[in-house]
Amino acid sequence: MLKYLYSSTFLINYVFFLIPFHLWLSLNGYAPLIYLSFITLTGVTITIFAIFSSPYRKNLTPTKKTLKYLIPFFIFTTYMLLVQITNFSMGDRIDSYGRGLFQYNLGALANNIAWFIIGMLVMTYIFRTQKHRAPFFTWLAITLFYLSVLDFKTLSIDFSSTIDDKRSIYLIFADLYAVIAIITISTQRKNSLFLGTFLISFLTLYFLNSRASMVLFGISFILPLLTKSSFRWKVALIIAATIAGFLLLLASQANDAEGSRMLAFFSTDYTNDGSYIGRMIQFDAGLSHISASPVMGGYNSIHRDFGNHGAYMHNILSFWQVYGIIAFIFAITLFLITPLKLSIKNMLKKSLPEHPPQLRAIILLSTYIVLQIAFSRSYTWSYPWFLFGMIVVYNINLKKPKQKSLDLSNPTGAQAT
Repeated sequence: MLKYLYSSTFLINYVFFLIPFHLWLSLNGYAPLIYLSFITLTGVTITIFAIFSSPYRKNLTPTKKTLKYLIPFFIFTTYMLLVQITNFSMGDRIDSYGRGLFQYNLGALANNIAWFIIGMLVMTYIFRTQKHRAPFFTWLAITLFYLSVLDFKTLSIDFSSTIDDKRSIYLIFADLYAVIAIITISTQRKNSLFLGTFLISFLTLYFLNSRASMVLFGISFILPLLTKSSFRWKVALIIAATIAGFLLLLASQANDAEGSRMLAFFSTDYTNDGSYIGRMIQFDAGLSHISASPVMGGYNSIHRDFGNHGAYMHNILSFWQVYGIIAFIFAITLFLITPLKLSIKNMLKKSLPEHPPQLRAIILLSTYIVLQIAFSRSYTWSYPWFLFGMIVVYNINLKKPKQKSLDLSNPTGAQAT
């Protein structure tokens, strides 16, 4: 049992299937509503306890290169915590939803650190196993669940019977799904599963109603494959992209209301798009907060202007807006420069299918997560921390098993050898 937990199989199933499943049950009144961060921290705690109770922990020996990443990460998180404590000492701020600002940001930071640890454990799993069954079966289970609750009249999934504004709810489910789908794609040894997982996941993300998640998921798959891939892979990619576009068109035509919302991402007219208008208001306010306090940031400014702790800029500038220039520099370095440097360097060496699973995962996730945090997600978003945890473990001296690459000569289904 300890070996099972140590390999992170338990954590993969727990985080990417049990958490969204429980959240759906709780939002529809079938289970008690528990804070998402608490559920996540519980799973991480169980796994860490199992690891340190196992003799396999002696193989996790960090190197100087790993410490090069861990030390700035520790300084970064400590600085953010100090900013929170300093502002809390001068009085907490309660928003219109009854949430204290200190509790809000402390919970977000704790959740992000938990996801950093999850990233480390998932990468350890990818390194130490050959068949990588856990991501595939987790992805398959959550996909079947989403399809089972799909409303075929609207071609969308209603995750809550009690919450009117479901936009943030959709983002939680869509981001969890996109990440496990990318991990599953990167660990496939059959080319047919490699492409098939992408097509099914892309369509499912349409049903999940998160436009940014769906579009950037497609880009994160297509862009790395176009770099240094063989002619056969480029043809297969064109076919896959054509099929994805056709499925998207069919889905949008089946229901005009839902289709218009999802396809509005490609429109040049955003005047009637409430999400876009709201984010532009928050973006303009964020720029004013930064210009008013460019060094320290405007930690309390969001509450002052909106009375809602969640009305921050939805991009990486939110670190600057809330925590100041120092946190922003750390965020740029850890969450943009580090993954891009590692990914681009390896993408230019050889094509994506020729890389081992751990590098495929980093390359695909880097494309998706970097684009998201750069343009549509904020300082509270956990997946840059997850990716950085994976990169840290990539730089630990583990005995790397010989991995099988995808067969470049047949991108339509042959078993790799």
